[in-house]
Amino acid sequence: MRVSTQQIYSANIDNLNRLNSTIAKVQEQISSGERFTQASDDPLAASQVLKLDQEIARYEQYQDNIDVTQSRLELAESTLEAINDATVRLQEIVTQAGNGTLSSEDLGLLASEVGELINEIEGLVNTKDSSGEYLFSGYQGLTRTYDYNETTGEYEFQGDGGQRYIQVGPDFQVAATDSALDIFEGATGAFQPILTDTTDPANPAVVESSFFNAYVSDYTEFEEFAAETSDFQLALTAAVAPATDATLTLSYTDAEGTGQSFVYSLSDESGSLTLTADATQSNAEAAAALISDNGDGLVIGGLELVLDDTALTATDTSVSIDGEHESDNVLNYALDIYNALANADTDSYEGKLVLQESLASALIALDSIQTQNISARASIGARVNAIEDQSSINDDYILYTESTRSALVDTDLTEAASELALLQTQLEAAYSSFNIITGLSLFNYIN
Repeated sequence: MRVSTQQIYSANIDNLNRLNSTIAKVQEQISSGERFTQASDDPLAASQVLKLDQEIARYEQYQDNIDVTQSRLELAESTLEAINDATVRLQEIVTQAGNGTLSSEDLGLLASEVGELINEIEGLVNTKDSSGEYLFSGYQGLTRTYDYNETTGEYEFQGDGGQRYIQVGPDFQVAATDSALDIFEGATGAFQPILTDTTDPANPAVVESSFFNAYVSDYTEFEEFAAETSDFQLALTAAVAPATDATLTLSYTDAEGTGQSFVYSLSDESGSLTLTADATQSNAEAAAALISDNGDGLVIGGLELVLDDTALTATDTSVSIDGEHESDNVLNYALDIYNALANADTDSYEGKLVLQESLASALIALDSIQTQNISARASIGARVNAIEDQSSINDDYILYTESTRSALVDTDLTEAASELALLQTQLEAAYSSFNIITGLSLFNYIN
């Protein structure tokens, strides 16, 4: 086969260009640390790297979500802890106020501190997160959680019960918020008496008071009594001239299903109402034992039923007595404490009854509030622990994925350096041989 001089030159130039190109590529691999810089260099590896990059980006987003969620949950936890501290102080104040030796002025000073605690709690329940949204408003993050209603004189929840969930793992979402509806609303208070006027059985009506007022002296005893008895009521038969005494009947069905009935006479002695057991009744002695020390009411089942002075002139009336647990939020319970202390009447017997009842009720409510608070903090703490564990899992996955990616992309420096040395040797040999070949001349030989 005939080989021309032009072919020799072209072949050597092509060979030198190929070697220089390969050397440049190896040098780039060494300097960049990457085995290829464009997909065409290794299409299969490039497609695998693309998938791995997407996985790494996805898990890094999970880690960002965890950082945001953890920050919000820790803020909620510290806020709840501060609210709990405030309720503990409220308990101390209520206990101090209930010792019976403080004057109205002393109670007023305690009321002032309660007022400051209400302001503190109001600020805490309306806490905002780092993005400026209210922490406990549910989905209504831009709506203030609690506002005071001047008309009703109560604090009202303005948000909703929604919880926001954030993805922190491929199959794991965590609640990043808690609604006040779950952690502040619905705190169970004391078992409060309910009076229902049953004079007209077809049209019963709940009343705050009738011819008597019901005060709770022992909430536990009253709740147990209400659970064990039924048909508990007071019936008043008004005095008819020329008689001056009215008749009061206390009746109920006890736990054994036995009907109990106690009859009393109401009279006016020296301008004050007096209650006397009807001596004609077989259980007159037991009936007399129920009369309060003041003689103007009855004490039974944890209740003190104080008769109104108008009972002698009232019309025939029947009132049934039952009870139910009150339910409210922490702010309104604190407000009840404030009103009880600020408006306390320590000079009258009924005023003292009202104060003691309010304070006893407040302690029950505060216990419920603290139970809610502890439960909420426990839930938040469990979630924080869970996302910390998930964060470790995510870190491990990212590390494993980056290691796999590195195996596909990163340059093996030892191998690359050896290849570069070999290529340089080949290039030098190519230059040398090309120089020898181009130095040959037939005319030199002839000469």
